[in-house]
Amino acid sequence: MHDFDPLSGNPTDSFSSVYVDYATGDAYVGDDAGNLHKFVNVFTSSTPAEATSPWPVTPNPSTAAALASPVYDSGSDNVFVGDYQINSSLSCGSVGGSENGLCGFLYSVNASTAAVTQSAQLDYNFGISDGPVVDSVADQCMRSSEQTTQLTVPAGLVPLSSSSRQFHQWS
Repeated sequence: MHDFDPLSGNPTDSFSSVYVDYATGDAYVGDDAGNLHKFVNVFTSSTPAEATSPWPVTPNPSTAAALASPVYDSGSDNVFVGDYQINSSLSCGSVGGSENGLCGFLYSVNASTAAVTQSAQLDYNFGISDGPVVDSVADQCMRSSEQTTQLTVPAGLVPLSSSSRQFHQWS
């Protein structure tokens, strides 16, 4: 049995559950400061540790939106995670008339390179606070949302990689 050191930077984690890839022994978790952390050697005979450079990754460095529970997809080698507003008195909304708000995005983070792909804004209320559902066979990543009234079909369908992987709204 091994103990983990705290997340680098000692951030708070209010709602992000740890996702463990049992095949590789890697684990992923988000924090309230908007960082995605990777741990290596979980459930292996080696000592577990938090991965270093380029980890932890901040999928959206322009905001401090918290990250929800991540999900790893071995078919694409991507970690999918949404962001949400940790302060429930605020909304993701738009900023200064811009279509892009503070949160409500879904991200694809390559587990090997930490390259980030951001979706269009998918939620304008409190963001995406639950982990996405990844269907590797159907090549889809689905997420739930608190509010969908401002979504349009094009905003909900965003290619994630050079493959046909796409974000799909799941309400």
